[in-house]
Amino acid sequence: MAFKIRSYVKPGGKATGGMKDYKIGSQSRRDEYTARGWAQDDTTKVVEKPRAKVKAVDAIKTAEVKAAPKVEKKSITLETKLQPKSEVKQTRSQKIRAKGEAALASGNKRKAHRLRKRYDRVEAREAKRKEKK
Repeated sequence: MAFKIRSYVKPGGKATGGMKDYKIGSQSRRDEYTARGWAQDDTTKVVEKPRAKVKAVDAIKTAEVKAAPKVEKKSITLETKLQPKSEVKQTRSQKIRAKGEAALASGNKRKAHRLRKRYDRVEAREAKRKEKK
């Protein structure tokens, strides 16, 4: 059984091409709608692009260049509320070493030995980072 392909053209109209071939908003799309007997819609609005009219320029006027008046530079001083630190912040390895020395002084040799090993690792890491820079 053969199926009849449904025509999208109204009786009395004739299709001259496929709708996908016509640009939206073009005159050719508008003409195709008319040929098919269809009502015009938003895709067939032909809008003429407004063109700006160009004025002819007579001559270019010259102007004098005036120097700006000299301005005196004022020095600005900033007052800070922060006081400079008298002590330099301890590094991580210095803090660990101080803990280890305190543990040894109190007689806790296990803790002191453990902190000494940790101090060696941290100090080696700091030295490696300094070499990279």
